[in-house]
Amino acid sequence: MNSVFGLVGLLVAAAWVVLLLVVFRLAWSARLRAVRMLLFALGLLMLGMMDDALEHLPMTAFRRDLLDRLSRPMTPSALARELGLTRRDIEDDIRHVVRSARAAGHRVIIEPARCKTCGFTFGEEKLSKPGKCPQCRGSRLFEPVIQIDSLDR
Repeated sequence: MNSVFGLVGLLVAAAWVVLLLVVFRLAWSARLRAVRMLLFALGLLMLGMMDDALEHLPMTAFRRDLLDRLSRPMTPSALARELGLTRRDIEDDIRHVVRSARAAGHRVIIEPARCKTCGFTFGEEKLSKPGKCPQCRGSRLFEPVIQIDSLDR
């Protein structure tokens, strides 16, 4: 009788893993980073790795990491590539980090995006790569470059 319960428990655990993988895949395709992080933490909790799961939950740690990485000039694409994400995944986080850094008194240096063809310069608030130049309609554009100098320098 114990072997039957052991087999059922194993099948239930396998079903949970398959369900988590399916939901994780759907969340990944929809670019729902918060859902992915929660599912990752839930998976770690199921495996009994509570400490690792708790480290992956807070977004503040992720944004602190962004702040540290932006201590040198970087484009959003380079930052996303370094983190293994897409540019679209981190745009909101970059905006939040820049706003928070300014509020904390850090010096935020933004070299705005500009057109390679005509030299048109976009505003500093445009932190994502524009699609086309509004002046010449060209699509050859430089991305903005962002750097945040800390207070203790």
